[in-house]
Amino acid sequence: MGKQLSEVNNYLYSSTEVSDIRENGSWDGRKIPDIKSNYGYLDEEFSKKSISFKYGLNKCFTNFSSKDKTSYNLKLINNKVYAISIKRKYDFDSEQFKNDFKDVTLIIQKKFNHVSDNKIIQYKFNVSENNVNGEYIATAKSTIYDNLKKYPKIWKVNQVEIINGKDYTTNKLGGYALPPINLFIEIEFTELEGTPLDNRGY
Repeated sequence: MGKQLSEVNNYLYSSTEVSDIRENGSWDGRKIPDIKSNYGYLDEEFSKKSISFKYGLNKCFTNFSSKDKTSYNLKLINNKVYAISIKRKYDFDSEQFKNDFKDVTLIIQKKFNHVSDNKIIQYKFNVSENNVNGEYIATAKSTIYDNLKKYPKIWKVNQVEIINGKDYTTNKLGGYALPPINLFIEIEFTELEGTPLDNRGY
């Protein structure tokens, strides 16, 4: 988290474990430019970029083959990483799914305790085994961010979310096509400290 684009690219393009690198959802080698946005609340536009790739993460999941790859997605603003998501897919007959969800949840809970300092960071942790959209659990109240006393509900997000659910293909009308194709566990880390972004949009 917080890495610059140059550092990210140095690693991605030098590691033999990384494959299928795509920027901004590109495919077939096409280059898609970064998006310019002010998120509707900033005074100036900033450059948004996403980078997706696949990487072997065999130590974090049970019965994980060295040939298996986990999907990563990075979000950057002005070439700085502020969000990372990690997604692992499972077959419907996989016994690993519930075990991995439980184990990963325990690891995250031990590693990421409540964060507090004089600059206000609200921490939240989402876990839901039955609700595929995740369940909101607040571990701290938001407070006033530095120099923003006029807007008491603005804060720099620092959070971890764990979601499990089902993936679907899309039909000709753009909606979900049944049946679902696989199960998944997804972990997303977001850290807005050091960026122009806050909870109003990121």
